Amino acid sequence: MIGGGLAGLSSAVALADAGFRVRLFEKRPHLGGRATSYLLPSGEHVDNCQHVTLGCCTNLADFYRRVGAAHKIRAYDSLIFADLAGRRGTIAASPLAPPFHLAPSFALFPLLTWADKRAIARALLCIARSGGRPADLEGAGGATMLDWLRRHGQTAAAVERFWRVVLVSALDEEPARTDARYGVDVFCKAFVANRTGF
Repeated sequence: MIGGGLAGLSSAVALADAGFRVRLFEKRPHLGGRATSYLLPSGEHVDNCQHVTLGCCTNLADFYRRVGAAHKIRAYDSLIFADLAGRRGTIAASPLAPPFHLAPSFALFPLLTWADKRAIARALLCIARSGGRPADLEGAGGATMLDWLRRHGQTAAAVERFWRVVLVSALDEEPARTDARYGVDVFCKAFVANRTGF
């Protein structure tokens, strides 16, 4: 196999599990591809994706289990967001059934205005009602997540402080470069489909 990123590693594990003898080649001195950490000359440690694994990342969880690393992944029951001023906001599940389980903490979330929250809630409800397949994704012809968010009336602050934070953490990509289908899928699985996806 050529390539020691997550795709190459998971393929190698699947082939080995199927009884094949596997040899993996990687040009870099470390495995993981884009999912890696590195040290800058200044001494600052940079954690490149996958630094956040949401509960919806079932293939990644399966990979960790297969390679015996699942016990090294730490799970939390809340998401904490921080802004540049140091203010924090927490999203956590309530006893309500999905897709409303995050609504109470979201309503109290201090880093967004009511206009931001209304816009986000409308878009998340669109995702929930469609089962993660909004009608405007069909035939969108490679529309980006940012295109989709704009079509759904998202404020600039909602994009920057909510949608972008999650997408960059989960996919290591900006909304303007993320295919809308994949972005919507992250939010469907992580925020509206089940209580532990986030």
